[in-house]
Amino acid sequence: MNAAVRAVVKQAIVRGCETYIVREGYEGLVKGNADGHFSDGTITPPQDQGVEANLRFGYGGLLKDGEGDSTDDNGKTLKGRYIVRVGWDDVRGWMGEGGTIIGTARCAEFRTIEGRTAAVYNLIKEGINALVVCGGDGSLTGADTLRAEWPKLVADLRAQEKITEQQANAYQHLVIVGLVGSIDNDMAMTDLTIGAPTALHRICESMDNISSTASSHSRAFVIEVMGRHCGWLALMAGVSGGADFVFIPECPPTSDSWEDEMCTVISRHREAGKRKTIVIVAEGALDKNLNPIKPDKIKDILRERLKLDTRVTTLGHTQRGGRPCAWDRILDDIGNIASKFQQHAIDGLFLIGGFEALSGLLELEEARKHYPQFHIPMVHLPATLSNNVPVTEFSLGSDTSLNALVDACDAIKQSASASRNRVFIVETQGGMCGYIATMGALATGAVIVYTPEVGMNLHMLRSDVKFLQRRYELDERGKAEGRLVLKSEKSSSVFSLDVVTQIFKEEGGNLFDARSASLGHTLQGGIPSPMDRARASRLSLKCMAFIEEHAWALKAKPTKGRKADKNSAAVITITGSTVKFTPVLEMVEHADMKNRRGLNPWWANYKQLAEILGSKNYFAGKLGQ
Repeated sequence: MNAAVRAVVKQAIVRGCETYIVREGYEGLVKGNADGHFSDGTITPPQDQGVEANLRFGYGGLLKDGEGDSTDDNGKTLKGRYIVRVGWDDVRGWMGEGGTIIGTARCAEFRTIEGRTAAVYNLIKEGINALVVCGGDGSLTGADTLRAEWPKLVADLRAQEKITEQQANAYQHLVIVGLVGSIDNDMAMTDLTIGAPTALHRICESMDNISSTASSHSRAFVIEVMGRHCGWLALMAGVSGGADFVFIPECPPTSDSWEDEMCTVISRHREAGKRKTIVIVAEGALDKNLNPIKPDKIKDILRERLKLDTRVTTLGHTQRGGRPCAWDRILDDIGNIASKFQQHAIDGLFLIGGFEALSGLLELEEARKHYPQFHIPMVHLPATLSNNVPVTEFSLGSDTSLNALVDACDAIKQSASASRNRVFIVETQGGMCGYIATMGALATGAVIVYTPEVGMNLHMLRSDVKFLQRRYELDERGKAEGRLVLKSEKSSSVFSLDVVTQIFKEEGGNLFDARSASLGHTLQGGIPSPMDRARASRLSLKCMAFIEEHAWALKAKPTKGRKADKNSAAVITITGSTVKFTPVLEMVEHADMKNRRGLNPWWANYKQLAEILGSKNYFAGKLGQ
């Protein structure tokens, strides 16, 4: 939520708008400000006021520290103020904070017409004509109700003479944008809601901890997860954590006795030598007859029927907190490989790897005209932290690597702020692909990012030094602020990490210091993220089904002259919410084979977005660069 608020505030300022936050959700909208100014009804179109005119209004510290009703050293207080104007620096440091800094509260009064009338009055009073609502079903339903009733409520306020005719004319309409923030991931028309991946992380961390004790004592654990009427969290946690059985609302057990079905599966796993049993149950799980399936009932069945030492763990609200949360070798001797295929009677090939695996599959496909041994189904599952395989939006490992980068940068940024005004230039892996650096810049709030796709030159470095000098000049005196610069390892063959660090350090003078950090292989390995676990399981199953389907189709053909079509050598790719198999020969059309990356990747424009949110683009324009 906090990252969303930060992004909305910064983007609105860039577009020339005044920005306000509403404390405590709809409750704050109903209460308003005791000392609020009163708009005269004039709506000023967005103007290029710029970052400097909206740098800070002094409430950022009170909001972030959760001390809104206290008074800071400058006499600022939020007591009696719920609609608060904020600037660029007021939302600094919010990205890595869990929960929601501006607060949220259920508001019974907003459900009444009187409460919504008060909310409309307070918005007009502060001169606000657009609202961004981030929340789940309740928040977005409330926003839709407010939008529908707005004209009538404005007319009622005018009839009661609480607003002037000029104000009534000026505020005839309210512009509303909804951001879906829900750990349940239960909103139609979107793949992911804000908060759902973080909640999944918390669940999988808990499952990893439970798994070790379950294995040690050969126990069974029944884990209840949140999600209300949506089983996404339970299903993804089950796939990611290797659960034996999963109960979700959308897919009740098909048999009349789910107890027998579950016990049969778990007994089979135990007979195979498995020491632990994990059963995941969504809080809204139902049986075939729509009766609730409860964790205690599952526990009793496992104890009585299978004689398993069973415990129940309800994760509850631990899922809601925490920091927001969030890809091998080229085959060379083709003839020798063909002989090995024939020797071992290989009927299908499943490659897991990065751009090298793609190149290898391409070589095998092209060698089919010379070696009949390669007329078998072959599939490539992209797995590389660089995320440089074309066509597909995600490769296995890239999400885990990105999370490792965020963790490292959070620690580095804390060190940078604690020491003095310091810039840390952080070098990431990624080869000739800037995905990790670009997405890492967005996730960590880096102000500058260098990628191989754009490159580096002297003019760019001169511009960036001027930006940093100006930005530190505008910082409040005595308040150390650390800033991050992310540099992909191959963004330049001339301007190395050490060279860039020395340039920044020299030009920083008395304004800022510069240090470097090369993350290197710390971005590899570690515990796989839930998203990578889930994708690995799901995509691997699809790849095996692909091999089986094409293998049976080939076996149906006469042995002599048997040939596989081009669709039988493919890469499994993700585009939006679609998973499909793309023939490897078609992949070449979308690949920069020299630089080992895709052409026109979906994330290319995110570099500019990261630097907009870091205010670099604004200051570059102001400084005439």
